[in-house]
Amino acid sequence: MKAIRYIMTGSYLLCLIMISFLSGCKKDSPATTDKKFELGSVLQKNWMGQLDSLYGDVSLGELTIPGTHLSGADWYHVNDIDDEYVTQRYKISDQLEMGIRFLDLRLGYDTRDYPTGLGLYNDEVNQIFMNDDIYLHQSFQSVLTTIDAFLNDNPSEMVILLIHQVHSSLDLIDFWGMVTAEVADGGFSSERIVDYDPTKDTKLPLLSECRNKLLFMSTQHTYGFEGFSFSWPSNTSGYSKLVGNLNCHVQDMSKWDCFVPDDKSGYVNQLTDQCRSVPKSNQPENLFINFTSAYDICSDRGFIAASMNTSTFNYLSDKATNRNPCGIMVMDFAGDSETTGEQLVDACIAINFNKD
Repeated sequence: MKAIRYIMTGSYLLCLIMISFLSGCKKDSPATTDKKFELGSVLQKNWMGQLDSLYGDVSLGELTIPGTHLSGADWYHVNDIDDEYVTQRYKISDQLEMGIRFLDLRLGYDTRDYPTGLGLYNDEVNQIFMNDDIYLHQSFQSVLTTIDAFLNDNPSEMVILLIHQVHSSLDLIDFWGMVTAEVADGGFSSERIVDYDPTKDTKLPLLSECRNKLLFMSTQHTYGFEGFSFSWPSNTSGYSKLVGNLNCHVQDMSKWDCFVPDDKSGYVNQLTDQCRSVPKSNQPENLFINFTSAYDICSDRGFIAASMNTSTFNYLSDKATNRNPCGIMVMDFAGDSETTGEQLVDACIAINFNKD
């Protein structure tokens, strides 16, 4: 796979040389930070449960929620294939323990990879190199088992799952039928799925309504499944859409340029500011999903994550001095201190405990 990549782009090495020469980029020395959010006595693994004693019940729209992009593309499962497919340092079980509450799962059905159900895939490199989607050596069932075990140990928490069908081309009714069956087999009865429909409900659910449960979202129609769909243009620098009664906002620009990294950072910061400017009374009517992740053919994923995690962390350090939420912050290399992923996760959690 790596050989194909280097053959396909003879300018790859030249590009790396230009990056190093013109911009001084180094994999191990992106922007640095000496700032820190203090969690104090707050424990990452059950941070949601610690909000009640301070603020009582809150809407999901009032929270800053750390999430992971391509959550299953972790070093443990993928590095023996090709490190270009790795977007996370830690497994999903570790991500949950460190405070991640939003998982981005790309599911497909291929009996050659996982004969009895849905598997996890990375479909993003395919968009650049025209290779096949990569199976991440994890089944959806195994992920559900992991989440179920975590929630049983930490019943005050909840997990949001963003589900896409990739790799396979099942009719969406059949796809969501498989999802439904595997969710039930994974220990999640209908009582443990957040019952939320923005076409009927006027506000996002309260945290108390979500504890020990899953909330499902999708960019594809859910066809009767207990989740809601919200689609947006790919690689958007900022997009807003009214879905029923819910104002949905997203930024997922994946293009990153080593020469002008501030472009991507600017998009992240712009949506962060938009979220934080929503009046408190309107926060339960707004959902913000802000992807700090990005990709570039000439740059190492770890370097990009370090650059973006650091710039986002520094921006939050300067701006997020009160409890105004930042929405769902979706990142690469969450929890990894070398790419400021650990600091960024802690920052997202700590904002929820700031004073008003």
